[in-house]
Amino acid sequence: YLLSGGYFKQEGVIIDTDFERYSFRLNSELRRGRFTFGENVALSRASRQIPIGNQLIDALRFPPVIPVLDPSTASGFGIGTNAIPTFGVNPVGSAALRSEQDRSNQAFGTIFGQVAFLENLSYRLNVGFHYNDGNWRRFTERGYPVRQNESLNPAALIDQRSTGSMLQLENLITWDQTFGRHAFNAVGGYSEQREQFNRLEASRTDFPDPSLEELDAGTSNQANTGYRNDARLRSLLARVNYTLSDRYLFTGSIRRDGSSRFGPNNRYGTFGAGSVGWIVSEEGFFANSFLRGFDFLKLRASYGTLGNQDFTDYQYAASIVSGGFGLGGTGYPLGPSQAVQPGAIQRSLANPDIRWQENTEANFGIDANLFNSRLTLTADYYVRESDGLLVQAPLPPSLGAVGAPFVNAGEMRNSGFELGVGLQEISRGAFQLDVAASLTANRNKVLSLGNGSQPIFVEVEGAQLTRTAVGGQVGSFYLRKMLGIFQSQAEVDAYTATVNGATQRIQPDAKPGDIKYADLNNDGTISADDRYNAGNGIPAFEGGVFFNGRYASFDFDVGLQYSVGSEVMNVARWWTERMDDPTNYRADLQPWTEENPSTTTPRALKEGPQAAQNARLDSDRWMEDGSFLRLQNVQIGYILPARLTRNTGLSGESRIYVNLQNVFTITGYKGYDPEATGIVYNNSLDALLRGVDAGQIYPNPRTITVGVNLGF
Repeated sequence: YLLSGGYFKQEGVIIDTDFERYSFRLNSELRRGRFTFGENVALSRASRQIPIGNQLIDALRFPPVIPVLDPSTASGFGIGTNAIPTFGVNPVGSAALRSEQDRSNQAFGTIFGQVAFLENLSYRLNVGFHYNDGNWRRFTERGYPVRQNESLNPAALIDQRSTGSMLQLENLITWDQTFGRHAFNAVGGYSEQREQFNRLEASRTDFPDPSLEELDAGTSNQANTGYRNDARLRSLLARVNYTLSDRYLFTGSIRRDGSSRFGPNNRYGTFGAGSVGWIVSEEGFFANSFLRGFDFLKLRASYGTLGNQDFTDYQYAASIVSGGFGLGGTGYPLGPSQAVQPGAIQRSLANPDIRWQENTEANFGIDANLFNSRLTLTADYYVRESDGLLVQAPLPPSLGAVGAPFVNAGEMRNSGFELGVGLQEISRGAFQLDVAASLTANRNKVLSLGNGSQPIFVEVEGAQLTRTAVGGQVGSFYLRKMLGIFQSQAEVDAYTATVNGATQRIQPDAKPGDIKYADLNNDGTISADDRYNAGNGIPAFEGGVFFNGRYASFDFDVGLQYSVGSEVMNVARWWTERMDDPTNYRADLQPWTEENPSTTTPRALKEGPQAAQNARLDSDRWMEDGSFLRLQNVQIGYILPARLTRNTGLSGESRIYVNLQNVFTITGYKGYDPEATGIVYNNSLDALLRGVDAGQIYPNPRTITVGVNLGF
């Protein structure tokens, strides 16, 4: 048996953010003759204070000459004024006047029972469960406005309660048998799983006493909404492993899954996989071949398909919400008295033809040990294709539904190479060292889109930044190309194109000091049609190098992480370098002037069409190389000598240590962290906006830990 408990609390680097967790775990196993019983159960309670808005950008954008606290404003915090205009948000006021907290209580685990009918035949029953009770709350105090010209809003509370449960019953029969050189292992099973999710949300405004953060204290705008989802999964599965002479390995598996998330015509899917392996080093000819330098050599290949039913809408059919005026706003005034009558609306559109997403992968690999297994090598090449991607189809608001239906939209391929190398037991006297390195290279390609092959564009801050199109990568940056800065009127006049036999200036309204954009389609004008594929947030390759060593009573670990080839859209830099918005500016900003003929920063313009052209977000001016080398982890430990532990009851492995994480990062990226990019959508990162640094992702903090391990 194992019994463990834990407590963890951490204050965030950003003010008014923190995380707290209580945890408990129990594992035990009981054997009596042919019977075995056991469980693996865990309980946890967690509370998280969430960052508000885009505080990471607000901290840069808000002018430092405006005081943080200002008793003359409605909120009590400094904001932009006519003398010092800015529409930036006071980040301290935003954190102080609005709190967002997420709490959860979870219980999860597995209870099992197993009986051995024969020496090589057994039956096992697994009962898996997961229960989650969540509470998300956002309270906004009266006087929240923390930026210029923002209206005074009443205090408001949104209280969201949700419960989710999963129960799984799994029946497995296992057979193991060896006949001479032949070894078999077979598993057959039947599984049923049920998931339920309930959510209730209520809100009110106007709280006379802001210290009473409960719904009953609100006096106005009462509203509530709620829904329930229920999903079932039924599976039949089988797997067979066969080994011949301890060197030829074969595995085959098949499963048939049925999910209630799909319509009756597409509810079931059949998926299979197979793999082969050859341990070449076990062959008789191996010792006398050119491969004799290897201690171990294994070749392997696999191919298989898995089904995916994970999407946020549990129902293949449309959902309906009904009620009166105060219950979700579905009522409508009718008749001479205009009395509100209860009504109903369609909350989401149906798609009865939705089906399983199929993920197919082929993998070829090699495992090898050399020099008495001091050098290890693992290499894999894979091709993974996803067909029938489960995504929400964008719909026009005129259709009237709140939620867009999920559809099977397109096909995508990922292919790549993974390499791992390890070198063990490098020693010289009392010094010992192990080294490991990894490299991963991935290439992504969109093979088809289920919307008539029309590209998918995604906006940030009102500008289209990424495009997903057939033949390209998911979420590629699609931007205007900046060629430089016009240095003279002669350069503006000379930037021409011939259209229909006539010569015309490409940027006729530009002046010296304005940005020069590329006319990529040669139509004589600069427009959205001149955008190009400017890169992607996916690295060309990434990996790490790790060192583990020991000298006498000292030990150390060092970990390096690297990433090469990704692009990052620096939205924070756009906010602090655009000059058409009253904001704080970068300290090293040097706009173009005749005395300072900059080739990277345009002239300072506050208003007018040309000011907006110089500040376009959909330009590669704000795109930067996201490559980096990071000293991710350094730990130094010291094993206490026996003379100190001999009479204390401590063991000889008692140890003290110091650990540093995120020690430093070498990068050309000018933002907080080239790795902390992306935009959160529906509580997860949007795959179409990878590489966009809009200040939403918490940067990696530098952490220093001092610890002690005591053994008794």
